[in-house]
Amino acid sequence: MKIKSNWLIHLVLIGLVVFSLLATFSIFSSSTWIHNLINPLVGNQSRPLAQIAGSDNQEDLQLAKTFGVRKVIRHQENGQYGQSIDTKLTQLMNDYLIQLGKQKLEVTKSPLADNYYEKFSGQAYAILAFADEIPLSFFISQTPDSDFSGQERVSQVIITAEDNQVYLLNEKAQEMIIVSSSDQKESISKLAKNLADYPFTPVIPVNLDGRYLFLTNQDVRLDRLTYMIERQANVNYLSQLFAAPSEVHDYSDEIYTRYYGDEGKLMINTQTYSLLFERHGDLVEPTDYEATLVNSLAQLSKFQHNIDNWYFTSYDEANHQVRYRYFVNNIPIFGQDYTAKAELVMSANDLQALRMSTINIQTPLTDRSKSLVLPSGQEVYQGLVAAGIDQNDIQDMVPGYYWIYSQESARLVELVPTWFIRLGGNWQLLSNLVDLNQQKNLATKDQEGQVFDFNRHINPQGQDSQDSNSFQALDEDMTINGFEN
Repeated sequence: MKIKSNWLIHLVLIGLVVFSLLATFSIFSSSTWIHNLINPLVGNQSRPLAQIAGSDNQEDLQLAKTFGVRKVIRHQENGQYGQSIDTKLTQLMNDYLIQLGKQKLEVTKSPLADNYYEKFSGQAYAILAFADEIPLSFFISQTPDSDFSGQERVSQVIITAEDNQVYLLNEKAQEMIIVSSSDQKESISKLAKNLADYPFTPVIPVNLDGRYLFLTNQDVRLDRLTYMIERQANVNYLSQLFAAPSEVHDYSDEIYTRYYGDEGKLMINTQTYSLLFERHGDLVEPTDYEATLVNSLAQLSKFQHNIDNWYFTSYDEANHQVRYRYFVNNIPIFGQDYTAKAELVMSANDLQALRMSTINIQTPLTDRSKSLVLPSGQEVYQGLVAAGIDQNDIQDMVPGYYWIYSQESARLVELVPTWFIRLGGNWQLLSNLVDLNQQKNLATKDQEGQVFDFNRHINPQGQDSQDSNSFQALDEDMTINGFEN
């Protein structure tokens, strides 16, 4: 019996070792697996993004999710607006747009009129909003040659229940593209019925010099979340960025790990774990916006084990920067030192520069969640104006999570909800723009009304700090020339 018992123990131990090896392989190979799925799309740019319109394969659906609809705004016939970021609803809208690309369409272009929403007043309609401009060919693969350059972009889609037309808007270019199809009436009717199955938060439209913000008029309730974090090993980045990692020169010191190779130079801050890579040689300006976006996602997938929660947030055309951010429950995470953010500078042929964090959230500790209350968007907007901020300078406002390292353990991070304001292309923490001692109604509070003090949690290692001036713009500019600190 003793011999049999020992054999049983050995078998169990062997099984555990095999399971551990398989799990480790799965973790470290998943990024490559995703990259291999997407890579055939981009390869040598032989397949433009236009060809994913109407596609059903998984690679294309991942692209649709990453670059697709971020929120849905519903307008009812009585004039009331509602907003939803429900992930199932945004996926439903992405599916609708993909199906739209399969139909025989008539496409025309016209200037975007001032107060363009008034065109649809008295009607029931839905606005599908993207994070930034999306190539028109993402959804519409063929357009008339005479009026279209092939480089048109879309920032919003408006679907009405009154006709068989879909309106694609580009607010920057002040263009409206009208898509007509005889099959649309039935599809839109079915879509309108589906909207009733999803929760919408009441919002109020604010016209800011021709742009519209939709502001909640109710308190926002979000949980404070706790996650375990993981740091990817430097070798993972070396193997992806350099053809011969063993030949890369190491010039590290106490603060920075520095690598120099034939392809370029890589620096990782040993205290904040932020990463910067720059390729040698001059940037070759990309001319194809579609290929730039798709190639950037293929590059991102090399460095992230799971890209499902990474979403495209903006494109800086002047600097060829594609930005992505990590989302939890469709809510963005912001932080210092590029936590939960990736910024890629794309050349016409390859990745030119990369900035991101080597730390990612991993496992949620659900038993530590705590409900917090944020003020309404309308209150925040009024508070910003009262603080002297020009309303026309406000580009966007969103509730999001702020990344704060836990004081209990270096392996934990707290995601604390608050409002973030976009000014001059940079996202700013609300408490950095208004004096919460003067406007106490704008603070993040718990159920008992206790205020959460963000100024005590700005040090990357979780130590208390009273230096409120340490908050900087959360969208730092990419440094291309040299490793500047």
